[in-house]
Amino acid sequence: MFTVKRAVAAVLTVVVPLAAVPWISGSTAVAATPIASAVIGTSVDTAAGSCWEVKQKRPSAANGSYWLLTPAMSKPAQFYCDMTTDGGGWVLVGKGREGWTTDYLGTGDAAELQSPTTVPMSSATHQLPSPVIDQLLNNKRVDQLSEGVRVRRATNRDGTSWQEARMRFSRKGRWTWTFGAEHPLAGWQLGTSIGFSGTTPTFGIGQSLSRMVNTTDSSKRFMIGFGYGTQVAGYTDPSSHLWAATNGAGGALPYAQVYLRPRVTSTDAGFTAIPDSGTPRIEQPEGVDSNALPSSWGVSGLKGNTASEGNVEVQAFTQSGSRMYVGGNFRYVQRDAAGSGQVEQSFLAAFDLATGEWDPSFRPVLNEQVNALATLPDGSVVAGGSFSEANGAPATAIVALDPLTGATKQGWNLKLENRITGGVLRVRSLDVTNGKLYIGGALTHMSGGQYPNRAIYTKNAGRVDAATATPSADWNPEFNGTVIAMDGSDDAARLYAAGHFSTSKTSAALRVAAVLTDDGAPLATPAWTPTWSSTGANYQQAIRQVGDKVFSGGSEHALFQYDTSTFSRLSGNITKQGGDFQSADSDGELLLAGCHCGQWTYSNAYTWSSIGTGWTEADAIRWVGAWDASTGAYVPSFNPSFTLRLDSGIWAVKTDTAGNFWVGGDIVNVRTANGRAFSGGFARFRRSDSTAPDAPSGLTVADGTADTATLTWNPVTDPAGGVRYELLRDDRTVAFTTEAGTQLTVPRVVGGRYFVRAVDRKGNVSASSPVLVMPAEVPNQAPVAAFASTTKDLTVDLDASTSTDDRGVTSYAWTFGDGESGTGATTSHTYAAGGSHEVTLTVTDAQGLTSSVSRTVEVKAPDPQVIALGSAWHWYYQAAAPAATWRNHDFDDAAWSSGNGTFGWGAPTVATRIDAAFASETDRPVTAYFRKSFQVDDPSRVVSLRLDTVADDGAVVHVNGVEVARQNMGTGVVGHTTYAQTARRYTAAAADPLVVEVPLGLLRAGTNVVAVETHVNYRRTPDLTFDLKATLVAR
Repeated sequence: MFTVKRAVAAVLTVVVPLAAVPWISGSTAVAATPIASAVIGTSVDTAAGSCWEVKQKRPSAANGSYWLLTPAMSKPAQFYCDMTTDGGGWVLVGKGREGWTTDYLGTGDAAELQSPTTVPMSSATHQLPSPVIDQLLNNKRVDQLSEGVRVRRATNRDGTSWQEARMRFSRKGRWTWTFGAEHPLAGWQLGTSIGFSGTTPTFGIGQSLSRMVNTTDSSKRFMIGFGYGTQVAGYTDPSSHLWAATNGAGGALPYAQVYLRPRVTSTDAGFTAIPDSGTPRIEQPEGVDSNALPSSWGVSGLKGNTASEGNVEVQAFTQSGSRMYVGGNFRYVQRDAAGSGQVEQSFLAAFDLATGEWDPSFRPVLNEQVNALATLPDGSVVAGGSFSEANGAPATAIVALDPLTGATKQGWNLKLENRITGGVLRVRSLDVTNGKLYIGGALTHMSGGQYPNRAIYTKNAGRVDAATATPSADWNPEFNGTVIAMDGSDDAARLYAAGHFSTSKTSAALRVAAVLTDDGAPLATPAWTPTWSSTGANYQQAIRQVGDKVFSGGSEHALFQYDTSTFSRLSGNITKQGGDFQSADSDGELLLAGCHCGQWTYSNAYTWSSIGTGWTEADAIRWVGAWDASTGAYVPSFNPSFTLRLDSGIWAVKTDTAGNFWVGGDIVNVRTANGRAFSGGFARFRRSDSTAPDAPSGLTVADGTADTATLTWNPVTDPAGGVRYELLRDDRTVAFTTEAGTQLTVPRVVGGRYFVRAVDRKGNVSASSPVLVMPAEVPNQAPVAAFASTTKDLTVDLDASTSTDDRGVTSYAWTFGDGESGTGATTSHTYAAGGSHEVTLTVTDAQGLTSSVSRTVEVKAPDPQVIALGSAWHWYYQAAAPAATWRNHDFDDAAWSSGNGTFGWGAPTVATRIDAAFASETDRPVTAYFRKSFQVDDPSRVVSLRLDTVADDGAVVHVNGVEVARQNMGTGVVGHTTYAQTARRYTAAAADPLVVEVPLGLLRAGTNVVAVETHVNYRRTPDLTFDLKATLVAR
C-alpha cells in the first residue's frame, strides 16, 4: 500500500512532446501559409520541419545551423544540419569519443552541437536529450527512419580519415542512447560492409574497422562509444581521435558523430490552427529528479554479520514524525567521506526528514543488524532483524523503541522464536495495517501481550496488536519458506507477501501470496498463480500494492505488475546484465524499485536469461528505477548515478511525507546538482515538477511600425522561478523569450492570430492566452502609471520613472493626500505631521490618455530623543589619564570599555559598575570619562539640542570637543585629579540634573559626539552615578 503523496519540487529538464495534444476545438482559423524557400530555416518564425525540408526546398543550402520546428516541439530551436553527405538533410544529435552516456536525458551542452567537430580533440561528449530527439522525429518510431541511424566515426588517430556507418532497427519505438542493449537490427552498413541482421551490442564483420562494438568492460574503464573491433588500436593522448584506456590497446573508441534524417515538413498535418480559446496546458510526465538531494550526514562501516547477500549498510527505513529512521548493518554515522563528526551508532539511527541531519538524541543499542522497520500508530519505532539484544536486554530479533530516545518501549513484550531444527530467527519484513503489526521472516512462534507465556504458532509470518503486542492466535498463513517482503492493502483486507515460500498451509503460493486479513488467514481468490521469469531461482524480494495494481520484484531480474482483482499479469521488466529486484515503494503515482542491476531494463519482457522478441523498449537503469504505478510503464528519465561499495544495489526504498524517495544500500556517493557528493548508505531524491504555470493574460499590441509589432502581456510566476514565454501565431510558435521578459517584437502580420503561453524550467507549458488578432494599425495605448516611494521622517521622495506609454508619457501630476499637489517625474513632499497619506499619480500621454495609481505612504515625525537614558556608552576609568584628545570628535574610543547607563556604584539605578577592578576604595581614580555618538542628517534643520545630565559628584559636558556645561566643579582648568566641589548623593543629583541647550553651531552633518567627565569629591564616596539623555528638535 502507499501512505503518502508527493510534494512537488522543480528541476531542469526537457520540453514535453506536444504532437499528441490536439488544438482543434471548432476554430475556423486556417494554418499558416507555406514558408518561402529562400528563408526557410533561417529564423525563429521561418523554422523548417527538418534539415531534410530545408535541403529539399533550397538545394543550395550549405552545412550549418538552422531553425527547426516540428509539431511535437514547443518552440523552434537551432540544430546543425549536414547538407552534403548522401544528399544532405541530416541533423546532428550527438558527438563525442569515449564519454558517451546511456542516460535518457543525454549529456553535455546542446549549444556545442552547433558544430560537428571538437576542437581541440578531447573526451567532451554532447548528446541531445532523448525527448528532444523524439520531437525532431515528430514522435515517429525510430524504426520508421528509412536510413536508420547514421554514425560518422574517425578511422585514424589524427582524424583525417572517416567511416560512414548506418544502423536500421527492426524494432525500436522511442529514442534512447542504449546502443549496448539488445536492439535488433534490420540492416547495417560499416563502410563498404553490409549486413541484414544482428543486434546493437556488437555487429559487423571481423575485428577491425568493419565492426561496431557498443559494450564496455573494465579494460575500457567502463567507457562506451561506437567502438571498433579488437584489431583497431586506440591511444591515451588527449588529441587522438581513437581512444583506448591503455596505449595501443585494441577495441578503440573513435570520435563519432550521430545523425538522423527525419523527413518532417513545416506544412505537416500536425501543425493545426489554434482555436480562439488558445492552446491547452501541457505538463511533463510524472518523474523523479535524477540528481540526489544534498546529504549532510550518512552512515559507514560494517558492524554485524556479512555472510548473507544484502547484509549491507542500509536495509530499511521508516518515518515517525519529522524523522526518518535508517536501519541496516552500518557501524558509524558521519558527515562526509573523510569521517568528519564520526560517531559509533550501529545498526539504527535517526535523521531529520527535511535536512538529513543526524539526530544524536536517538541512541538505541543493538548487537546485530536491522533488516526491517515500521512505525506503530503511537509513533513508536519497531525494528526487526537478527539481533538478540536491545538496549542491554535480551531481544528476539524484534524490539519497539521510543522514537525520541531509542529506549525500549515499556510493556511491549513481544517474543519471537524459530523452533525449526537448525533454523535461524530473523525478521525480514514489517508492516502496520489497521492497528496490526505484520511480521515476516524466518520464525515459527510468537508470544507477548495477553499471551506472555503462550507460544502462538505463526510460521514465517504472523501479526500482533500494534498497541499491546498480543499475537493473533487465529491468523497464521503458515508459509513453508522465509517471507522477505510484505505490504498491507489500502483497504486493510489483504496482506501481500513475497519470499522463498511455495505454499501457504496446503495451498499453492509460489513466491507471492495475497492473504486475507480475516480469521484463518485464507488466500484471496481467484488463486494467484504467477509465471516467473525463470524456472530456477524465482524467489521474490519486493512487493507493493498501489491502487488496483500490485508489483512484485525479485529473481530472476524481474519486476512484474498484476491486477489485484484477477491477478493477471499486466506488465513486466527484465534487467540485464544485472540482478534481482530487492525493494520497492510508491507514493501512489510512481513506484521506485531497487535492484542489483546496472545496465538495461527491458519493458514487456518476461523471461530470463533470454528476453525473447516481444519486449518493447530497452532503457538504462542504475540500481534503482521508476515506474508509472498505474500503467506499469518504465520512467526512462530517472537515471541516478551512484558509486557503490560492492555494487550490491539498492536494498531499501521509502517515500516520506514530503514526497521524497529515500533509497539505501551500499552507497558511497551519488551525483547531485553540484556534482558527486558523499551519500553514505542512503540517498534522497525529490519528485520532479509536473505542474504547468498559470496562463498569461493581457496580451496586447503595445507598439509597432509598418513592419513590426511589439506585443506585451502580464507576467506569471512559478514556485521554482525561471518562467519564460512563447509567442504563437496561427498554428506554431514564432518567437520566445529566453528569460522572464514580457514583451516581444515580431514581424507584423495583419490579421495574424497571436497567443502567448508560459513555460517553466522543467518544460511544463501553460495554457495560452485567448487569441489576439493583429490590427491593421496599432491603436494608441493608455499609459501605465507606476511610482516608487521612500520616506525619511516627515518627507516622502517620489519617482514615477517606471511609468510607461507606447508613445511616451508627457506629464506627471501628483496629489499628496494633505491638500497639496505637485508635478514632475520625480518630486519630494514634506508633511506637517506624521500619519498615513494617500499619494496619487496621474500620467498623461501625447494624445491625452491618462492613467492613475494610488498608494498609501506612512510618515512619522523623527524621534526627538537621539540619546536615551540607559543607552550604551564607551567609558574609561583608570588610574592614568586618557589621551588629551579624549573629548574630540575624531578620537578612537574602540579600546575603551562599553556598557549601558546608569554608570557608577553605590546607587540602585546603576546598570554598569565601573569600580570593580580596584582592590580598595582608596584606589579609585577621581575622574571617569564617557563618550557617545549620535547622528544629525542636516544641522541646518535642527531647532534645538538639549542635554539632561544626571551626575554625582560633579560633571563637565563636551559636544564635539567643546565644553558646553559643568556642574559642581570649580572654574578654571579641570584635570584628571580635580575633585568635585561637594559630595552629593545620587538622590540629590537626580533631583538637580545638569540641563543645557547646546549651541547649534557645534553640530556637524553625520556623526556627532557627546563626551562627559565625572569627578568625585573624595575617593571613598559611597556612590557615583552618571547618565544622560539628548533631545533634538528639527524642522
